[in-house]
Amino acid sequence: MKHFLALLLLAPLLALAAPSATVSWVPSVTHADGTPLTGPVTFNVYQQGPTIGGVQSPYGLVLTGITANSVTLSTGLPASGSVCFEVTEIETATGLESASSIAICKTIVAIAPSPPTGVAVK
Repeated sequence: MKHFLALLLLAPLLALAAPSATVSWVPSVTHADGTPLTGPVTFNVYQQGPTIGGVQSPYGLVLTGITANSVTLSTGLPASGSVCFEVTEIETATGLESASSIAICKTIVAIAPSPPTGVAVK
């Protein structure tokens, strides 16, 4: 019974939601020279790596071959802090990848659970 009570009291700590980030974009309809795109495209999503020793890591590919205009990431994110993304567009027919979009960032704030209630001692 003591173990059940301890588990019951710890349950709110175990139920913290993992952070997530939804990245969305508007596809380009032209090549870099202004000529129209004529075939299908896919997208790559890049995430900036962590800051280590005061130095920010470069962006790394986290998703490739995306056909939708948005994705929700819920793995590989910090528990709290800033996370940044860039998106590129790939013309399927040629395999050519665009330059990176502007960086977009989200601040993830860790929210502690409410304290347990009904704590009693007998």
